[in-house]
Amino acid sequence: MTAWNKGVVHILVIYKCLSKLLASARYYLGLVSILLDENKGYLLSEK
Repeated sequence: MTAWNKGVVHILVIYKCLSKLLASARYYLGLVSILLDENKGYLLSEK
C-alpha cells in the first residue's frame, strides 16, 4: 500500500511540473505571437 501511495505522489508531482511547464509555454507562445503580430504590422506599414 505504501508503494502505491508513493507512486500516486510521484504521478501528482510530475503532473504539477508538467502543468507548470505547459502554462509557461503558453505564456511565452502568447508573447511571441504578440511580437510577431506587431512586427507584421510594422513591416506592412513600412511598405
